[in-house]
Amino acid sequence: MNSTTPKKVNPKQVARSSVNDLDPYIPGRPINAIKEEFGLDKVVKLASNESSVKMPEGICQAIVDAIENVSRYPDGHARELRRALEKDLDIPFDTMLIGNGAEDCLNMIGQAFLNPGDESIIPEPTFDAYRVATEFMDATPVFVPIEDDCIDLDRVLGAVTAKTKIVWICSPNNPTGTVLKRQAFDAFLDQLPDNIVVVLDQAYWEYITSEDPANACDYLDTDARVIGIRTFSKVFGLAGLRIGYLTAHPSIVEVIAKVKPPFNVNVLAQAAAIAALKEKTFKAQHLETTRVEREKMIAAFKSRGITVRPSETNFLMVPLHCNGDDLFNRLLSQGVIVRPGSVFKIPNAIRLSIGNPDENRFFLETFDRVMLEMIGEQYNQNAAV
Repeated sequence: MNSTTPKKVNPKQVARSSVNDLDPYIPGRPINAIKEEFGLDKVVKLASNESSVKMPEGICQAIVDAIENVSRYPDGHARELRRALEKDLDIPFDTMLIGNGAEDCLNMIGQAFLNPGDESIIPEPTFDAYRVATEFMDATPVFVPIEDDCIDLDRVLGAVTAKTKIVWICSPNNPTGTVLKRQAFDAFLDQLPDNIVVVLDQAYWEYITSEDPANACDYLDTDARVIGIRTFSKVFGLAGLRIGYLTAHPSIVEVIAKVKPPFNVNVLAQAAAIAALKEKTFKAQHLETTRVEREKMIAAFKSRGITVRPSETNFLMVPLHCNGDDLFNRLLSQGVIVRPGSVFKIPNAIRLSIGNPDENRFFLETFDRVMLEMIGEQYNQNAAV
């Protein structure tokens, strides 16, 4: 064994300046880590807007069947999956690019379009990955406050400068759960300069029930500035396999494809996604279960004096009359993982995924116990908010 002292390097001296200055995205805490930390047998995770519905046999079998192919590289162009999406969404084959989760697509967009010194506009509160994709490229995020939980497109237009390259819009928005309407989005595009790309992140698209929402797929042949984002992590329940995709005019897809890693989506993920598109009954049942449980949770909070805004997603943003971080930590120690509102710069709130009936009951029981500990009789008197 070599006993000489190994050479050392100062990572900050060799790393890109944007990496040194970057605050990374912080995901929800994993279940096993919380069990180990607090010595718990049962932990319910309602932090990452994952599916709590049992995977259908068709998807499971597709994964098993694909295992024999894992010794080979996957199709780097995901041709079979794109053909399945072409049929399912009724959009052209060459308007899609598949990614290792939606975040991979967001990062590819940033790498393809942002130069150091460029600006991107981000309505907030929203998904933090837009900031990360921007700052990683030495570009500057420009934050525009959301009013009354809704994205103000006039404010977004007011933030546009000669340096603006990308506008990131999440609809339904995470964490507010609100949706942009087609008419408002059309008016926004009419006033936006032609050299600015608009990323319409629709990870929760399938949960929308309101009429005439803005749909990125509607602009594929009419406005090349619009890039859509969708995922198999939510309604299809494939978060653990990491697979998402973007939709855009073929000329835009061609540019983004230049920065795509050669084999970014694995064999099992592609097989599972193809199978998931065939599971129409599973999808419909999942959406209905989520809707029913979401309404039950809204009613449960209302009975506790907490008014929760309606959401067109599989989560709720819950306002509180106490510190959200404190509540988050107390719930965590009792086996419930939620998302603290401070992640979205909303300190007196939590974001809560819609779980299955058992998970939601466990949350409410734990929530009641913890809130009584935190604010006592004030909570008894239905004055939490």
